[in-house]
Amino acid sequence: MPEDPVTGTAHVQLVPFWAARLQRKTLVCRQASPRGGTLWCEWRGDRVRMAGNAMLYAKGEIHLHRDVA
Repeated sequence: MPEDPVTGTAHVQLVPFWAARLQRKTLVCRQASPRGGTLWCEWRGDRVRMAGNAMLYAKGEIHLHRDVA
């Protein structure tokens, strides 16, 4: 399977790094890989909020069985 167009876990580390250095809370991030992609990010102290386009590639269901005594 080809790599993800945008790696969210990498941006969780990159956003605080660049936001602090650029003295900004919001950033538009572009992943410059062959498949590429754009994220709109906001640094919220101990959290990074991200938005972008997504595509559903899998769907599943989980069924939990609860024993009744």
